[in-house]
Amino acid sequence: MEWADDGDVLVARLDNDEDFFDSLEKVCREAKCFSGSVLTGIGMLKEFEIGFFDGKNYKIYSRMEPAELVALNGTIAFEKTGDNLEFKPHFHAVLAKEDHIAIGGHLRKAKVNLMNEIVIRKNKKAEFRRLRNPENNLTYLKFHI
Repeated sequence: MEWADDGDVLVARLDNDEDFFDSLEKVCREAKCFSGSVLTGIGMLKEFEIGFFDGKNYKIYSRMEPAELVALNGTIAFEKTGDNLEFKPHFHAVLAKEDHIAIGGHLRKAKVNLMNEIVIRKNKKAEFRRLRNPENNLTYLKFHI
């Protein structure tokens, strides 16, 4: 893993076999990016889960084999729990399988296959938080300046 920060934009390269979420959390913590928007993400993932919310539950698609990360977008938030800041990202991804069939949805877990390049716009004024909606049990983005 390697990253660079120009003050507004954070660019990260995640390397083979790294846990996607753990590595991205580490990058965000080191760069002090506690609120942000993923502008783009490309590379390959393996051992991933993609979820589709049907209005009541997530339908999970799991795959162990590598797939191209064609698109990634979402938000970065951290939630204060006691003395800790908990990483609370929300990512949607489109992945292409070897047969060029694309699958997409809520990225729930993944490992990096070969490499990923992720670009994040840091929010310096807007503070993102996640709250749970009791009606559907989903979390939603709450922000303030």
